[in-house]
Amino acid sequence: MEHSIKKLDGLTATQLRMLNVIKDFIKTNGFSPSYRELSDLMYFRSYSNVYRYVKILYEAGYIEYDPHKARSISVVIHECPNCGHDFGGSDD
Repeated sequence: MEHSIKKLDGLTATQLRMLNVIKDFIKTNGFSPSYRELSDLMYFRSYSNVYRYVKILYEAGYIEYDPHKARSISVVIHECPNCGHDFGGSDD
């Protein structure tokens, strides 16, 4: 059963959905999604939306990534703030 974060202060519904999509993809596949995969999973028509949301999540401190490296997104938050469920997100 997948566990989704329901709410984080300061994030819009779409930003929160993006964070959950990244988290679930990494948990399922063992590596981060590509921007193309994120675009498909988020039903975005443009890659620019993916870039924008990744940058927002990065600047807010929820993810880390190297813009010069493929599949480098990692989730920084490792625990659901609502219930304390540990969902990992890095290779710790």
